Amino acid sequence: MDQLLPEIVSYIFRFLGVSDRKEASLVCKKWYYASLDPYLQRDVVFKCRLQDQNYATPRPFGRRLTHISFGDEHSSIVSEDYLTQLLLKCSHLYHLDLSFCNSLFLSGQLFSNDRDRSSLTSCLTSVKELKLSCLRHMTDVTFTRLLSVLVNVESISLASNNIIFNNNGSHSRGGTFNSPAVFNFSSFLKFVEVRATKFKHVDLSFTAINDQALEDFCRIPSLCLDELVLKGCVELTDKGIDTLSKHQNQLQVLDISNCKTLGTGKLFFRKMVNNMPKLHTLKARKCPHVGQCDIQSLADFSSLHTIDIGEALNLYENDLIKGLCSSTQNLAIVQLAYCTDVSDRFVSALCESNPQLKHLDLTACRKITDTSLHSIARNLLSLQYLCLAYCHQISDLGLLGYVSEEGVAHRHLFEHDHETCTCTRQKESRIFSPPKGILKQHQSSITKAQTQLDSGEILFKLSNLLSLKTLDLSSCPKITDLGIVEAVKFQELKSLSLEYLPKLTDAGISHVVRCNPSLETVSLRGATELTDTTVNSLSTHSRRLQSLNIAQNDKLTDASIQNLSQRCKRLRHLEISFCGGISCDAVMTLEKSRPDLKFHFRPHIY
Repeated sequence: MDQLLPEIVSYIFRFLGVSDRKEASLVCKKWYYASLDPYLQRDVVFKCRLQDQNYATPRPFGRRLTHISFGDEHSSIVSEDYLTQLLLKCSHLYHLDLSFCNSLFLSGQLFSNDRDRSSLTSCLTSVKELKLSCLRHMTDVTFTRLLSVLVNVESISLASNNIIFNNNGSHSRGGTFNSPAVFNFSSFLKFVEVRATKFKHVDLSFTAINDQALEDFCRIPSLCLDELVLKGCVELTDKGIDTLSKHQNQLQVLDISNCKTLGTGKLFFRKMVNNMPKLHTLKARKCPHVGQCDIQSLADFSSLHTIDIGEALNLYENDLIKGLCSSTQNLAIVQLAYCTDVSDRFVSALCESNPQLKHLDLTACRKITDTSLHSIARNLLSLQYLCLAYCHQISDLGLLGYVSEEGVAHRHLFEHDHETCTCTRQKESRIFSPPKGILKQHQSSITKAQTQLDSGEILFKLSNLLSLKTLDLSSCPKITDLGIVEAVKFQELKSLSLEYLPKLTDAGISHVVRCNPSLETVSLRGATELTDTTVNSLSTHSRRLQSLNIAQNDKLTDASIQNLSQRCKRLRHLEISFCGGISCDAVMTLEKSRPDLKFHFRPHIY
């Protein structure tokens, strides 16, 4: 490797994720300089924290910064002088995020100096993306002044801003006035009208935009959007979306999640299919009425590869099969969280018709069983994200790829699994007792599965998904050590959630940690049988660990806190609430020794 040119090393780095590139850049100076390639900086975001302002002028950077984010909901104090001086040093800046930075707009003097504006205009010609979310003090004057500096912006986010929309439905650009007190939607329309040919992405989520305002926006001459985000815009109706589809027919991404009044028309999706042939991403999560629409019309969306219609009411399996299991589709991301009518029949049809799926979210689809997991492991070999949280019928047999003759593990297989049944109790009872025959049948199936594993017989285990990076099996109480030890083995797995699995033990988690070396995020909340041994295994083997949730585990003690503090140097987020064995003194010591660590601790309230 020492003989490779820096250009070759940079090209190899393109196949690595951000965290892996960070580790590789620390090997030697040659690799560090190779990591500074501008192409590799596109997904690296520099976040300016509050303590960064301890010096009068920003420090020079060794790399070409392309993405800068100033603060968040926890840290938003950025001075105008500091921002100006820093931006003058970032001539290659592509993405600028000023969300939550209300202090910049409070005085109304942002970029009021003509000389500064002139310098910034010539320096920030590369800025294409601008985020201005959650700014309650932004006005027409400051918005106009800021955008006059960023002359080549193509993407803008105004989510959660207090934008004034005219009650009479008129948003004429000709009568716009520059208000020093409020931010009018007409000012935004005037700005878009001037730069209509450049604008491609707009985010107006959680604003009071209505049908008339949306019509005025999408009717702007020469405006041809690629992406529009309208999450949480509760004033919109089907009429507004219909107008949007007619005037912005080149739209590729549309997000209307959490719009409660959409989907009342029977031809809601048919109009999208007819008017927006290039649409490839449609998100309508938490739109309760879309289940009453023509879901089957989605089958004619040949360009669609991302669909999210989770948490919708009256979403029936037959309609989903007709709409999402067509042979003409090429879906890559499917999110159907909390769709209670989804069962094995739909999952099998989806897996067979879309074997190229990379992202599948079936959270709380309680009808699916081990048969669905078997279909996923057999067909979706390119899957990278799998969420089966709260799918209570998933068991070890599904993880192992073994499906019994009946195809499903019964409810009362374990002494802890009583769910809402009123005829069984956790304690021994002379009157009521668990069904012994079912338990013996399940144990027989486990024995057969174990025999097949030992003999080397090919099973469609979960571990067949070699590309898996995110796995969530939370609240699947029928999963035990046997299933995760044999099936959770992935070289590239970065995020693992095994919350509320009461049968997991230290031995099972320790084996999983050793077999998944790339783990960065682990959640073991409510796994009540785990002890300090689990935390010791995590701190020893998961060197990349950045986020850990071990809340609601009373068997953990102060030794776990000390272990994490000393060994997990890359840990940045820690959740340890409601752990009865962890003392407040240990938490205070951790806070002093690791100021870089954000942790959440709520002691038991007795």
